[in-house]
Amino acid sequence: MIKGIVSDLDGTITDSINALASAWHMALVQTGAKVNYLEVMDTLKGINGLSLRELSEKHIVNMDEDAYINILELRKDFAKKRLSKKLIFPDAEKVLAELRSRKIKIGIATSLSKDLLESVKEVNQLDRFADVILSADEVMKNKPEPDVFMECFKRLGVEPKEGIIIGDTANDIIPANAIGSFSVLISRDGEKTANCKPDFVVHDFGPLPGIVDKLNKKA
Repeated sequence: MIKGIVSDLDGTITDSINALASAWHMALVQTGAKVNYLEVMDTLKGINGLSLRELSEKHIVNMDEDAYINILELRKDFAKKRLSKKLIFPDAEKVLAELRSRKIKIGIATSLSKDLLESVKEVNQLDRFADVILSADEVMKNKPEPDVFMECFKRLGVEPKEGIIIGDTANDIIPANAIGSFSVLISRDGEKTANCKPDFVVHDFGPLPGIVDKLNKKA
């Protein structure tokens, strides 16, 4: 029986993946990196297998901790400007609100830093359809480790095997499979995501209620 759903935020609920990629790209370039925007996007989507720190180390010679902290601060400044408007996908808002009305608990688990998450949460009024909204800053390890999803399910009071994890990258699907949750990959642009095996692939949130009903019939 499906009792809870935990969704990724950027690129899944909000149309913010391009804003974040742009912020990271500008921060890296300003620090002296000669990095392609598409490589930054592939890193955010989990396509090339690099973490953002590894991407930074790849393009900046002898990068130390202070240099990386500087990149993070620049990225934060650029991102705040780009995340200051409403970016929520209408289908996500509608379907998650519907599922919540059916007494299914809704969580959001994101890699966004806590301060950026607060801005996005306020502008997009995420509290209207989510019971728990969690930043990876609040757990030990970021995606693709499952920490942020496990903590979100814990706060919802739902066992992972009774839940669905929704996301737009391998960094969401891999941890879902690792903790025994059902996984739904949202591919809004029809792009294939390598290195992961979701239970379901959809173009938007529209089919989600039907997926919940299908899984509940099997329970």
